[in-house]
Amino acid sequence: MVVVTDGNTIKVLENNREIRIRLAKIDCPESSQDFGQKAKMFTSELAFGKNVKVLVKDVDHYGRSVAEIILPDGRSLNRELIKGGLAWWYQRYSSDETLGKLQEEAKAAKFGLWSMDNPTINNRWWIGVLIALHCSLSAWIDAQTSVW
Repeated sequence: MVVVTDGNTIKVLENNREIRIRLAKIDCPESSQDFGQKAKMFTSELAFGKNVKVLVKDVDHYGRSVAEIILPDGRSLNRELIKGGLAWWYQRYSSDETLGKLQEEAKAAKFGLWSMDNPTINNRWWIGVLIALHCSLSAWIDAQTSVW
Protein backbone atom coordinates (compact mmCIF):
# COMPACT_ATOMS: atom_id res chain seq x y z
CA MET A 1 0.00 0.00 0.00
CA VAL A 2 1.44 3.36 -1.07
CA VAL A 3 0.80 6.93 0.11
CA VAL A 4 2.36 9.73 -1.95
CA THR A 5 4.11 12.62 -0.20
CA ASP A 6 5.50 14.31 -3.32
CA GLY A 7 6.78 13.29 -6.74
CA ASN A 8 9.78 11.36 -5.45
CA THR A 9 8.81 10.55 -1.85
CA ILE A 10 6.26 7.92 -0.89
CA LYS A 11 5.27 5.95 2.18
CA VAL A 12 4.78 2.19 2.01
CA LEU A 13 3.03 0.11 4.63
CA GLU A 14 4.92 -3.08 5.41
CA ASN A 15 3.91 -5.37 8.28
CA ASN A 16 1.81 -2.53 9.77
CA ARG A 17 4.87 -0.27 9.74
CA GLU A 18 5.12 2.88 7.62
CA ILE A 19 8.36 3.17 5.67
CA ARG A 20 9.36 6.47 4.03
CA ILE A 21 10.96 6.01 0.64
CA ARG A 22 12.90 8.45 -1.54
CA LEU A 23 12.94 7.32 -5.17
CA ALA A 24 16.49 6.39 -6.16
CA LYS A 25 18.47 8.01 -8.98
CA ILE A 26 15.91 10.73 -9.76
CA ASP A 27 14.81 14.10 -8.44
CA CYS A 28 11.36 15.57 -8.99
CA PRO A 29 10.58 19.29 -8.77
CA GLU A 30 9.55 20.58 -5.35
CA SER A 31 5.80 21.05 -4.87
CA SER A 32 6.02 24.81 -5.40
CA GLN A 33 8.17 24.49 -8.53
CA ASP A 34 6.84 24.14 -12.07
CA PHE A 35 5.67 20.56 -12.58
CA GLY A 36 6.01 19.71 -8.85
CA GLN A 37 2.28 19.10 -8.44
CA LYS A 38 2.12 17.24 -11.76
CA ALA A 39 4.93 14.94 -10.63
CA LYS A 40 3.02 14.21 -7.41
CA MET A 41 -0.21 13.54 -9.34
CA PHE A 42 1.64 11.28 -11.79
CA THR A 43 3.20 9.31 -8.92
CA SER A 44 -0.23 9.06 -7.30
CA GLU A 45 -1.87 7.82 -10.50
CA LEU A 46 0.69 5.06 -10.89
CA ALA A 47 1.29 4.00 -7.28
CA PHE A 48 -1.28 5.31 -4.77
CA GLY A 49 -3.00 2.49 -2.88
CA LYS A 50 -1.23 -0.20 -4.91
CA ASN A 51 1.00 -3.09 -3.92
CA VAL A 52 4.47 -2.30 -5.21
CA LYS A 53 7.86 -3.96 -5.01
CA VAL A 54 10.50 -1.90 -3.19
CA LEU A 55 14.13 -2.43 -4.23
CA VAL A 56 16.10 -0.63 -1.51
CA LYS A 57 19.46 0.74 -2.67
CA ASP A 58 20.48 2.83 0.35
CA VAL A 59 19.28 4.88 3.33
CA ASP A 60 19.59 8.70 3.12
CA HIS A 61 20.63 11.15 5.85
CA TYR A 62 16.93 11.66 6.75
CA GLY A 63 16.53 7.94 7.47
CA ARG A 64 14.45 7.30 4.35
CA SER A 65 15.00 4.17 2.32
CA VAL A 66 16.30 5.09 -1.15
CA ALA A 67 14.71 2.67 -3.57
CA GLU A 68 13.46 1.82 -7.01
CA ILE A 69 9.73 1.18 -7.01
CA ILE A 70 8.39 -1.56 -9.25
CA LEU A 71 4.72 -1.09 -10.11
CA PRO A 72 2.22 -3.96 -10.23
CA ASP A 73 2.59 -4.14 -14.04
CA GLY A 74 6.41 -4.48 -13.77
CA ARG A 75 7.34 -0.95 -14.81
CA SER A 76 9.73 1.16 -12.74
CA LEU A 77 8.07 4.24 -11.21
CA ASN A 78 11.47 5.96 -11.17
CA ARG A 79 11.91 5.43 -14.92
CA GLU A 80 8.33 6.41 -15.72
CA LEU A 81 8.83 9.80 -14.02
CA ILE A 82 11.97 10.43 -16.11
CA LYS A 83 10.23 9.22 -19.27
CA GLY A 84 7.33 11.59 -18.64
CA GLY A 85 9.65 14.56 -18.15
CA LEU A 86 8.60 14.91 -14.50
CA ALA A 87 11.98 14.23 -12.91
CA TRP A 88 15.66 14.80 -13.53
CA TRP A 89 18.13 11.96 -13.72
CA TYR A 90 20.21 12.33 -10.56
CA GLN A 91 23.56 11.64 -12.26
CA ARG A 92 25.49 12.48 -9.10
CA TYR A 93 24.09 9.32 -7.49
CA SER A 94 23.53 7.16 -10.55
CA SER A 95 25.45 5.71 -13.44
CA ASP A 96 22.28 4.20 -14.93
CA GLU A 97 22.64 5.18 -18.59
CA THR A 98 19.08 3.99 -19.27
CA LEU A 99 17.81 6.92 -17.17
CA GLY A 100 20.06 9.24 -19.16
CA LYS A 101 18.65 7.90 -22.41
CA LEU A 102 15.05 8.27 -21.17
CA GLN A 103 15.80 11.83 -20.08
CA GLU A 104 17.25 12.70 -23.48
CA GLU A 105 14.14 11.26 -25.16
CA ALA A 106 11.86 13.31 -22.86
CA LYS A 107 13.93 16.44 -23.64
CA ALA A 108 13.71 15.83 -27.39
CA ALA A 109 9.94 15.36 -27.15
CA LYS A 110 9.65 18.41 -24.83
CA PHE A 111 7.73 16.41 -22.22
CA GLY A 112 6.98 17.95 -18.83
CA LEU A 113 9.93 19.96 -17.48
CA TRP A 114 11.53 19.91 -20.89
CA SER A 115 8.65 21.90 -22.38
CA MET A 116 10.14 24.93 -20.59
CA ASP A 117 13.06 26.86 -22.05
CA ASN A 118 15.26 26.45 -18.99
CA PRO A 119 13.88 24.22 -16.23
CA THR A 120 15.50 25.02 -12.88
CA ILE A 121 17.17 21.99 -11.36
CA ASN A 122 16.33 21.59 -7.66
CA ASN A 123 19.76 22.42 -6.26
CA ARG A 124 19.69 25.76 -8.13
CA TRP A 125 16.10 26.36 -7.00
CA TRP A 126 17.05 25.75 -3.35
CA ILE A 127 20.00 28.13 -3.66
CA GLY A 128 17.55 30.82 -4.85
CA VAL A 129 15.24 30.09 -1.92
CA LEU A 130 18.11 30.30 0.56
CA ILE A 131 19.36 33.59 -0.93
CA ALA A 132 15.84 35.05 -0.71
CA LEU A 133 15.54 33.90 2.92
CA HIS A 134 18.94 35.36 3.73
CA CYS A 135 17.99 38.71 2.17
CA SER A 136 14.68 38.75 4.04
CA LEU A 137 16.35 37.81 7.31
CA SER A 138 19.06 40.45 6.81
CA ALA A 139 16.43 43.13 6.17
CA TRP A 140 14.49 42.03 9.26
CA ILE A 141 17.65 42.10 11.42
CA ASP A 142 18.53 45.56 10.08
CA ALA A 143 15.03 46.77 10.93
CA GLN A 144 15.30 45.34 14.46
CA THR A 145 18.76 46.72 15.16
CA SER A 146 17.84 50.21 13.90
CA VAL A 147 15.29 50.37 16.72
CA TRP A 148 18.08 50.00 19.29
